[in-house]
Amino acid sequence: MKKRACILAASLLLLVSGCDRSSRINVIRFGATKLTQDRIAKLQSAIQNTGSISNENVDAAILASNTPEDLVISRSLLGKIFVWGAWIEKSDGAIYAAEFGTGMSLQSALVSFELSPDAKWIHLVEAKPANNSGNVGIGKANLIDRFPISKSDSEAIEFDYSKGLQTKILETWAAQKTTTIEASYSFVYGLDNSDRKITFAQLLKLKDAKLSTMILRHSFRPLTDDEGFLPVLIPNPWKSGFIPAHSLSVDESQNSIPVAVRRFDHTKPIKWYLSSNVPVRFRDSIRKGLLAWNDAFGSDVVEVAQLSNPVDWASSRINIFQWSDDSAACGGAAAFGPSEANPVTGKIYSGKVLFCGGKFLDIYDRAVNSNHYGRDDFERELIRWAATHEVGHALGFGHNFLAKYHRDEHDVNVISSSVMDYPNPEDVMKIPTVGPRDKAMIEFAYLTKGSPDAFRKVDIYPLCDDDSVDTIPACTQFIRGMPPHALVDWYLRALADGSANQNDTRIVSVGIKQIFTSPDNAMVEKLKKILSVNVLSPNKIGSFFTRYIKANRATFDVLGAGHRTNVYQLLENFIFERALSAPQDVGVPIGDEIADEIARSKDVVAFAALESMKTRCTAELGAAITGDFARQSTLMRFNFRLNQLLTEFWR
Repeated sequence: MKKRACILAASLLLLVSGCDRSSRINVIRFGATKLTQDRIAKLQSAIQNTGSISNENVDAAILASNTPEDLVISRSLLGKIFVWGAWIEKSDGAIYAAEFGTGMSLQSALVSFELSPDAKWIHLVEAKPANNSGNVGIGKANLIDRFPISKSDSEAIEFDYSKGLQTKILETWAAQKTTTIEASYSFVYGLDNSDRKITFAQLLKLKDAKLSTMILRHSFRPLTDDEGFLPVLIPNPWKSGFIPAHSLSVDESQNSIPVAVRRFDHTKPIKWYLSSNVPVRFRDSIRKGLLAWNDAFGSDVVEVAQLSNPVDWASSRINIFQWSDDSAACGGAAAFGPSEANPVTGKIYSGKVLFCGGKFLDIYDRAVNSNHYGRDDFERELIRWAATHEVGHALGFGHNFLAKYHRDEHDVNVISSSVMDYPNPEDVMKIPTVGPRDKAMIEFAYLTKGSPDAFRKVDIYPLCDDDSVDTIPACTQFIRGMPPHALVDWYLRALADGSANQNDTRIVSVGIKQIFTSPDNAMVEKLKKILSVNVLSPNKIGSFFTRYIKANRATFDVLGAGHRTNVYQLLENFIFERALSAPQDVGVPIGDEIADEIARSKDVVAFAALESMKTRCTAELGAAITGDFARQSTLMRFNFRLNQLLTEFWR
């Protein structure tokens, strides 16, 4: 299904062209504001001091408002094109995935304000560029929203945003994914119009089960400010490790269509500001991590400054490096580095990096041999590496999880071709700066502005991004850069001598991907040995099995019957010896999920595998020790599911 561009179909909008705000000729501004300033100040103070949004704060602010604020637009701005961006400043709704959590930027859109034919409405319209050249041209347009006009004269029009659509469609900067939210009410505060752009915050009370609150930080800027910035175009930037100007401009079915990549205007310094809340002991590491990109630029393009006072994370005016002690603030990640960019040319307006410190500071205990590195040294180097990695995203670069396999044969100190990989944690000590592929990407996107010769330097390094993690065995995260068999052999030795750590369990996923993508019976035998060691969580291993059989079913189903039978036998042993020995509310769902995935193959090999499980389940029920009601109940529940699957198999 075709997805919409980033349309926060907003019920309030605000915009200026950078002119004197007292002028009514070239401005959009607030009309009469009923929300008292002292209430706004209290709300902002509560959010800054506690880092959270309470219903009491929101309700108090709403009650202070008698009528919604109107907006005023100068007639001279009607039909002009602006770049509309937004950041999620706060999100307390757990129902929204990590992609829509606090700190994420939303896809920008080109918009204009139009007067309706009957002069009763202001329409907010998304301008559709006719091509990817960076010029808007003549193209189709989408009506985002409309707002009733309150009053007007020959110079300006006042309109009521509160009467607009209350449904918003969110789409993040890097994911081809949308979510829809509905707000019961909202208001704006924190207006700032200067430097030829306007920003303001929108607080929304959502209509979800939790009555969650979300704060969006909007920005609008004239498209004319980007004149002279030429886009760098390549087909499907994701597949070469670049982040496209707009995710939905990439058509996977038409890889030959060139799309603009994201990049800063590096003719001016790319200046990063460290928030005052960054711990003093890590500031030097972070500064080194950010400045490492100057090795790729060949000059001091990246600059770093320290802020002495707190700053709004979602401010669109500067590049901010922020620290949070709240591990939940980053969702499932430890850090992220989004950017806000022109959706056609790819010009990056601002980048952010958010570190959730708690998630970094427990890695040492899970993944580092204390005989190799001390805690303090490791944590400083980990923070330095992560700063380089996240700023790489903000500069316009995606992941490459094959970089760990491509070392520099001329320099033994280079153990990875790119800092955009997820290396084995201990290896960050050996990655002092950006890699050769990172330098090639800077040369292509920035220094040569799209030279074919520079692109060939990028292309010599194989790429594996987030979309391929489940289907390519060597596409690994946070483990050593070794071929699958060598890696699994190493893990078997580490299990035997007790040197394996918690992070090393990820190696099992490599072996499991291998048996679902190639007829590798030797790997099946090695996995049997690993699973016989009772140190791995049945839940974790079960999730690996279901995840990778689902991702690779088309490949697995055409492998030889003998290999598939061996794999199904491995799954059967895991279910009966490990999963069903766990507590019933854990073990039975694992068994059910694996059996369900086997049944989806719909062929005689899969049917035989389910029949084998059914025969074993019946035998174990008969042999169950009298009085072991928990085991009997577990087997009966799994037996019931197998009967269902076998009965329905050929329908």
